[in-house]
Amino acid sequence: MNFRDPKTPMGTLVLLVVFMILIIALWTNVYLLMLSRGVTQ
Repeated sequence: MNFRDPKTPMGTLVLLVVFMILIIALWTNVYLLMLSRGVTQ
């Protein structure tokens, strides 16, 4: 992947990676919270 190519949306890629990490972190937090409360069967 050539980052000097103007067709590569660098800001969009960074934003997408940050967004995915944020969603994974939030769902992991919810899952661990449910496990600690014993909600899951």
